Amino acid sequence: MRIKIHKEEGLSIIKLIGRYDIEEVYDFDILFQNQIDMNVSVIALNLAELRYIDSSGIGSLIRSKNTAMKNGIEFLCYNLHKDIVYTFQLSKIDQFLTILSEDEFLNKYVTIFDVG
Repeated sequence: MRIKIHKEEGLSIIKLIGRYDIEEVYDFDILFQNQIDMNVSVIALNLAELRYIDSSGIGSLIRSKNTAMKNGIEFLCYNLHKDIVYTFQLSKIDQFLTILSEDEFLNKYVTIFDVG
């Protein structure tokens, strides 16, 4: 998996690319904790180019959401690839995470953070 990060004041966008499986969890968890430590108010995962996620990756997202909530940080996923939508529905994680379309994300957060 490759990860790209875009930061604006108060907002961190983490783009996950490829496959998110057990081998990637440790690195993601460290990266996520770094974003928490940067005192942002929103962490958004762009999942447009994520093609596969296993149960370890799903567990990591649940831990990330819980960590964000404990720190008063809004956590959301947006722009999900259709394969990930299906996986999230099967695992019912879509009922736990805030999931937005790309347009919903841009409409809500571009005006707040001026993300280009």
